[in-house]
Amino acid sequence: RNQNALTLPDYFTHRFEDTSRLLRIFSALVILVFFTIYCASGVVAGARLFESSFGVPYEYALWIGAAATILYVFIGGFLAVSWTDTVQATLMIFALLITPVFVILALGDMGAAMDTIATHNPAAFDMFSGLSFVAIISLLAWGLGYFGQPHILVRFMAADSVRTIPNARRIGMAWMILTLAGAVAVGFFGIAYFAGHPEQAGPVSENGERVFMELVKLLF
Repeated sequence: RNQNALTLPDYFTHRFEDTSRLLRIFSALVILVFFTIYCASGVVAGARLFESSFGVPYEYALWIGAAATILYVFIGGFLAVSWTDTVQATLMIFALLITPVFVILALGDMGAAMDTIATHNPAAFDMFSGLSFVAIISLLAWGLGYFGQPHILVRFMAADSVRTIPNARRIGMAWMILTLAGAVAVGFFGIAYFAGHPEQAGPVSENGERVFMELVKLLF
């Protein structure tokens, strides 16, 4: 029915029998525009990691990260991307769940961490503190848009059999819940750690995106 579609624009074209090709062009343009921004954020994150871990200047780190990604995609295609995603996902879930635990241990206990956060940044306990209209729209775009993101849907399209989809869905959702919770916990308890160790807070004060990388360097 879908003529072995390999991409979402292909799928939409065959699924809705769009002979005008307008659906293909429109969906391809949407992916191109918004995924350029999405991929840019990933390249920035990689550059920050290189900058923080190896002392590489940010501008050079951008080019190194982009070149590495382009290289393995050209060499291995979709399979290479799937394998690197698997390795990265495994590292992420362990790192993001273990790091908050070590932060709490370094501070003494959960109660001490909470008291420190309450003293230094009580607004951190309010999820909706300081939210603007644009911020709310942005959160909705991430949350509601996640179900239609092409790089996630093509993983399901590449499944060996429809029978594997329920397990894939459970694994995907469990991983997402745990990693997002871990990421929030890293930022949350990072407030307490750097409040108690202001002499180590320089890089994080300069750029809050470094909180995870700095905690990993200091605690491990």
